[in-house]
Amino acid sequence: MNAFSSRLLLAALAAALLVGCATTSDAGPSAPASKSDVPSAEPSPEHLWLKQLLGTWEVTSEADMGPDADPMTMTARETVRAIGDLWIQSELVGDAGGVPIVGISTVGYDPEVGHFLGTWIDNTGTHMWIYEGRLDASGKRLELDSVGPDFEQPGKTRRYRDATEILAPGHRRSTSSAQNDDGSWTTFMTGVARRVGG
Repeated sequence: MNAFSSRLLLAALAAALLVGCATTSDAGPSAPASKSDVPSAEPSPEHLWLKQLLGTWEVTSEADMGPDADPMTMTARETVRAIGDLWIQSELVGDAGGVPIVGISTVGYDPEVGHFLGTWIDNTGTHMWIYEGRLDASGKRLELDSVGPDFEQPGKTRRYRDATEILAPGHRRSTSSAQNDDGSWTTFMTGVARRVGG
């Protein structure tokens, strides 16, 4: 259960803070920064891509819990809001196999490094997931990679990939996968989300 909930995908991840600089002069102490003194970045096409994730979503997902266990289902409501034009933040509240789940993620795009950045935390684990990734060639699927605890081999880490694919306006699919020792990937969670109200 802990393993499942800690690896849940949300289309969303990564937070940032823009800080303005005060100006100084020889005539006296620093003056408060004016609006024009605060640096701001123009949104890129990648930032605009994230806008389609805004809103309130009904989420259902199913996780593979192994060959000797039934799949675990989760139902949740996710609220995604904009932080300016450059970042989004989501909060997910739901139930996974009878266990309450609360998770928060942030995601944005850093043009200087050329990829999306993100984070994920939830109430079931102490690991903060740090993500980076890109859109695939279709432009409809955002793939975010992370390194986290290997739930099958305690004390080791493993690579994970969470993906969000836009199927239609207000309808998206998510998957979570883990990388195997041979470099292949195994998908252990799939889900769909529909925006409330359309």
